Amino acid sequence: MIGILVDLDGVLWFSEELHKSAFIKALSEFTDEAQEIVNKTWMFGEPTELYARKLLNMGGIKFQEQILDSLIVKKRLFADQTDSVPLNTSLLRFLRQIKNSNVLTSLVSSSSKSNVAKFLTISKSYDIFDCLVDLSSVTKPKPHPDCYEYAIRKLGLEPSKCLAIEDSDIGIQSAKAADIKVVLRYPGSTSGEDFYATLNSEFLRISKND
Repeated sequence: MIGILVDLDGVLWFSEELHKSAFIKALSEFTDEAQEIVNKTWMFGEPTELYARKLLNMGGIKFQEQILDSLIVKKRLFADQTDSVPLNTSLLRFLRQIKNSNVLTSLVSSSSKSNVAKFLTISKSYDIFDCLVDLSSVTKPKPHPDCYEYAIRKLGLEPSKCLAIEDSDIGIQSAKAADIKVVLRYPGSTSGEDFYATLNSEFLRISKND
């Protein structure tokens, strides 16, 4: 049995602009320079709370826990208001095709439980995943290894039997810290066709060693 562990934002659906826009809208309720601040500091994949703290600091907004909580709540509210996020239909199709091939799958995300649930509902992909990991599953988000260690433990696998798919340095760092040796970057510096060729090759290699 092998495991394929897949990140959500930027991999299973292309949500970068959604989250960036939601942060701008939320921050604009605290400063008129929200768009400029977000454009200067944006790094997709950074944990929401960590990035929100950075925005308050960059905006010269005096830190208070209630202001931080308000910014995060507003950001998530704005993000939840749209359903028009493009899905990675090719990767979802691949995961469906291998579902009965001695494979266990996990969605591994540091995003909120509501964000994960929204994706699963829109993509109708609840049946694809044997394990779901979101921010509520762990105490430390990516780049800490907790998310991947949780998924590996729940699937009952060894890290050597797992393949992770990530799109950000933060996510890749998290997977490698969990001792996963095969970590593929999506879409990476290659074309989509090359990515799936590599994915299939690594999948077959791990399967043969199983």
